[in-house]
Amino acid sequence: MRGLAWADRSLKDRRRRGVALASEQRADGGWSQLPTRESDAYATGQALLALPAVLQLGGQAVDGGAQARHHLVQQ
Repeated sequence: MRGLAWADRSLKDRRRRGVALASEQRADGGWSQLPTRESDAYATGQALLALPAVLQLGGQAVDGGAQARHHLVQQ
């Protein structure tokens, strides 16, 4: 998300991409690096770092934080 801001992308584009990132959260609460892979701690951590920036932009709230933390603990 910071990279999009540094690249001077529009606020609308950053929101859209942030909401897309949030929608990629898996049922186990994590994120994966590729759609064909299982959730992993690294990708989940990256997503959790990026999502607060989306919320600051007025994006949709993400209700998976507790699940994602559980996923990280299970790794």
